[in-house]
Amino acid sequence: MDTSGTIRLSGTTIAEIAARAASETHGVRSDFQSLLRSVELLRNDTVLSLGEKIPLDAKGLIVRLKITVSPSSPSFFAVAQLVQRNVFEALKHRLGLTPQRVDVEVDNVDWSELGERG
Repeated sequence: MDTSGTIRLSGTTIAEIAARAASETHGVRSDFQSLLRSVELLRNDTVLSLGEKIPLDAKGLIVRLKITVSPSSPSFFAVAQLVQRNVFEALKHRLGLTPQRVDVEVDNVDWSELGERG
């Protein structure tokens, strides 16, 4: 078997793995679907279509996503850092993809859980 071919991943697959890893991070209140909608993939400062096929050995790939955090988290910064780490590790281990970086934006705080307590 000739293994010199190219392996490519759909942007959608990369986004799904990133969103799943973020949704499973303690302190994140965003659901999977909203995280999936927020994921952007960039390469050379250009936003890639999620339908685009990305080579496994792509250089300079940036994954960007927005999260909603729980107000009871002691540190929103720590939650964002954990999301960065979890997304990076999930992409590396599940897909063999090493992004240049993972950018996380704390876009919202879900204050609803505090509303019940006044």
